Amino acid sequence: MERVYRGIGASPGIGIGRVLIYREPELAGWSETIEDTERELERYRAAVREFSARAEARAEGFELAVGAQQAEILRSQAAMSLDPVLAERIEKKIILGKPAEAALDDECRRFIESFAASSEEVLRLRAADVRDLRDGLLRILLGLPETDLSHLPPSTVLIADDLSLAAVSSLDPANVVGIVLSHSGQVSHCAILARALEIPAVVGTPGVFEALSGGEVAVVDGTKGEVHLGLSPNKLVGWGRNREQFRLLRDSLREFIGKETHTAEGVPLCLEANIGSENDVLRAQEYGIDGVGLFRTEFMFQSRDYFPTEEEQFQVYQRIALALQGRPLTLRTLDAGGDKLLPYLHHPQEENPELGCRGIRLCLREERMFRTQLRAILRASAFGNVRMMLPLITSVDELRHVRALVAQCREELAREGLPCGRDLPLGVMIETPAAVVMARLLAREADFFSVGTNDLTQYVMAADRKNTQVAGYYSHYDPAVVRSVEQIAQAAREGGIPVAVCGEAGADPLYLPLLLSFGVRELSVLPAALLPTRKAVSRWSLEEAHAVAARALELETENQVRAWLEENKRL
Repeated sequence: MERVYRGIGASPGIGIGRVLIYREPELAGWSETIEDTERELERYRAAVREFSARAEARAEGFELAVGAQQAEILRSQAAMSLDPVLAERIEKKIILGKPAEAALDDECRRFIESFAASSEEVLRLRAADVRDLRDGLLRILLGLPETDLSHLPPSTVLIADDLSLAAVSSLDPANVVGIVLSHSGQVSHCAILARALEIPAVVGTPGVFEALSGGEVAVVDGTKGEVHLGLSPNKLVGWGRNREQFRLLRDSLREFIGKETHTAEGVPLCLEANIGSENDVLRAQEYGIDGVGLFRTEFMFQSRDYFPTEEEQFQVYQRIALALQGRPLTLRTLDAGGDKLLPYLHHPQEENPELGCRGIRLCLREERMFRTQLRAILRASAFGNVRMMLPLITSVDELRHVRALVAQCREELAREGLPCGRDLPLGVMIETPAAVVMARLLAREADFFSVGTNDLTQYVMAADRKNTQVAGYYSHYDPAVVRSVEQIAQAAREGGIPVAVCGEAGADPLYLPLLLSFGVRELSVLPAALLPTRKAVSRWSLEEAHAVAARALELETENQVRAWLEENKRL
């Protein structure tokens, strides 16, 4: 009987093969006491050295197979193992009498539990990274062999609860046609490596790991996020045809790698990436980008249990600015609050946190913390084309207040002899009804606009995007949202400043003719959407986009707008 398990498409494509269940061995059974503290410290330090060397060796092999940028993910594991803060905490526990295994497990578990409880997928990714580090070091301390999946049978669909980076990097894509994981996420490093190896993958599929025994024929649809089992011979033939069609489509996207982004008649667009980490930059650059349109700096704050220092922030911003080689880096200042809480910052109890102290409001309340970030951004601006963007702006006063703080921080740095860029463009996220209404006035004060269509849709429609009870209201196709985007773009044109779109609508091929017609010439999308967006832009002329948009603005309901755009979509 046919069964379908649904999860999240993590690596696109279709794989057809036989199921192989993989279970990681249990890592336990160490002593609870030690006799020689110095010997135990040396055991731990030797394990770190070996782990780092193994990670570097895996990175070198992966670099030869798929390229340097993905190999950096594996090298980041080596760097994490050498982190002095983590090492100090573990060694303190060893000195107090804990065996190396227990000290390692205790300290890593603290981070894993904290990160795993976050609502942010990128922070849950940090939990997986720490878990990988812990398990790899425990294997060495316990004398267990490293995971090696390089000799699996041909046409294997690998199903597991989760996979370590060591396991994924050892896979042979000639033999593995699909990966299915009960846990993990779309932005996990496991998923990134699966995409690099071009192995279709579905993650977040609860129940599939426990339901199968192995040997079944399965279809993995990594594009839709589905796993099909118990298919008839005729349906398997149909899936085989779908697989070939996907391969043809994938090959058609490859021609857009590294190309300029322009419309059918040659009007150029700036296509940038939304990122949350340095690894995201590496991934985006392999496709060719015009810059970073949104760097979510809050991930740096959420991945620590303390305020990142000025120097820590500066180092990250500087490295990304240098890596972009003159292309723009747009740093969004800390966007915390709401559902993105910092464990080390006092967040007052709020009945409706999405309408509370979040975004720029929190930054202005925590001015000392904000000044630290402003100083780090100003210093980084001396090393590249850096722009700063403010989240959740609702008034001109907020923007003026930040400009005054930037001027004060610039003066402080000058007195201290620390270099900073002469010019730091200051832009605002337009994502509230207040900002839409005030757009013409904000355009007189701001250097650029960026439309955050996710929050804009939420606030315009008064529909929490995480609340399934009102999911039907949350749609950027609604005429109220469409008209808001048009009004923002018009205000930017009249004010003589550029306007970008960095929300999900920017990567929606149905929405594209509206944005082109409204005058948007800068799109910032997730790395996975770069090539499809570049291809979609090339399919439209401005004349055609104007015709579609003119009709869309006359329509009265969300269903009508969606249907009209679907009718006129370009493949």
